Amino acid sequence: MLHSRTLGHFASSAGPAALLGNGILLYMVLAWLAHSAPNPFDRTLLLALGNLGLACVLFVPQARNGPLLLSGATTAALLGWSGAYSITYGAFVRWPELISVWGLLAAQACAPLIAVFISGDHRRDTASFRRRVVISSPVVFLMGVAFVEWKSSNHVVIAPLVALALVVLFAFSQSCARVVARNAPSAFWGPPRLASLNGVLLLIFWALAGRGGVHSNGLELLRGAAFLSVGILAVQSLYLFALAKTAPFLSALFLSMTVPISIFGDSLTKTGAPHNPLSLWLSVGFSLATGLVSWATSGRTRVVELATQLPMEAE
Repeated sequence: MLHSRTLGHFASSAGPAALLGNGILLYMVLAWLAHSAPNPFDRTLLLALGNLGLACVLFVPQARNGPLLLSGATTAALLGWSGAYSITYGAFVRWPELISVWGLLAAQACAPLIAVFISGDHRRDTASFRRRVVISSPVVFLMGVAFVEWKSSNHVVIAPLVALALVVLFAFSQSCARVVARNAPSAFWGPPRLASLNGVLLLIFWALAGRGGVHSNGLELLRGAAFLSVGILAVQSLYLFALAKTAPFLSALFLSMTVPISIFGDSLTKTGAPHNPLSLWLSVGFSLATGLVSWATSGRTRVVELATQLPMEAE
């Protein structure tokens, strides 16, 4: 009994750290993908092949981590997650000039919190309304970042509509991910199944929009796809595990850490769109506020545990 409680405490405390690690790893994978091929449709093909490579795990019964499919709700959530993911990435490839930086920041700031309510995960958190507001308050810094970036946007008229669409897509995608995390038997159950759907949808998009042309070396694409498969597995497994083990409102806050991680990463590597210095300082403020909120609320919020287990707990 004591051993079981120790594992449960470890899983809960590891959730925020896993979300932070997931954000850093995701940025590294996306930064690598952005420079993996000069042609955007070759990058789409690479992403499709990387997902399909991970999906090959489903052909090994010992590596399936449970039944091929679970309930109808979980299957629908997988389909919704994959559809939103494929639409978002397809839009980035096809119409990059319409995807403003501030729209992405607004979506990444708002969507995690919206998803907590849409997915029903807010019922897992027994904290008072006041404590929930305190936990979510650092998001104000990110809205400030989005406003600063909006002031320098080149698409003043259409950008708000695109940003709203991104918020909807991101919120829907993360809501579906929370449903999968709530019902999956382990953190490794979802990634290969999601990858199979993503791979097929992205391959269809590449064949239609890119007209099936390959501009890069085929052997290099295959090597890159193998590397990407490992990256996708690591990112999605960390993501699902952390969603299941972290208090919902705190997990929404740490998911929004992708904004300062991206801004800090772009500033250090001198890549991506240039950011206003005020955006950098607001990102610092968000990071400090998130750390303070996490420390102040640790051990004070009871959470209704989900089904997703660490591999050591499943034994």
